[in-house]
Amino acid sequence: MQLLGQGIAVTLHELVHLIDGFAEHLVRERFGVSYSQYHFLAATSTLDDPDVTTLAECLMVSKAAVSKRLDGLVKDGWIELGSDPNHARRVIVRLTPRAAELVREATAMLEREFRAALHELPPGEADELNARLRVLLEIFARKAAAPPGA
Repeated sequence: MQLLGQGIAVTLHELVHLIDGFAEHLVRERFGVSYSQYHFLAATSTLDDPDVTTLAECLMVSKAAVSKRLDGLVKDGWIELGSDPNHARRVIVRLTPRAAELVREATAMLEREFRAALHELPPGEADELNARLRVLLEIFARKAAAPPGA
């Protein structure tokens, strides 16, 4: 594979693209779902009775994108939809027990596989890299939330 450049923006983009492809392969091969489906379910598992709006914000997609996925995930037995007794139009999204198990197993498997992929780094460097990446996430989350030109 030809890498495009050495600037940090391009390097990070290429790295995320390759990591996503690696995760896609692992999750699809082991669990028969796409990484996108796993990510949706994993995000749902971290929220307390999320609705479409909350999931859209968490996944950084539109409410329409979340709504579009719901029918297929319900049909495939991954999620159940409920209603909020206090808000008639609010649709609550819940994982089925099967989906909760998939999230637990897939999350653990991805963590193992990613740690194994980093075995070439010197001891302790993977944890240091994770800490630095978390700092970058915080920086760019602040920048993304700031008004343009701020």
